[in-house]
Amino acid sequence: MTPRSRRILIAGCGDLGVRLAARPELGTDTVFGLRRHPERLPAPLRPVAADLEDPHSLRSIPDA
Repeated sequence: MTPRSRRILIAGCGDLGVRLAARPELGTDTVFGLRRHPERLPAPLRPVAADLEDPHSLRSIPDA
């Protein structure tokens, strides 16, 4: 039986979030990094542009 891939959102993805996303145990998981300016997030993080203080910007978070 193959482990099921998860979808993980790291909100406020700064230095710690980037290090967390690089952990080997997240191997097949899809990891999204949310920050106001996600342009420089490294792969394999999937960038999500949003501001936790602006509810309207949170609509850009991918559906589960």
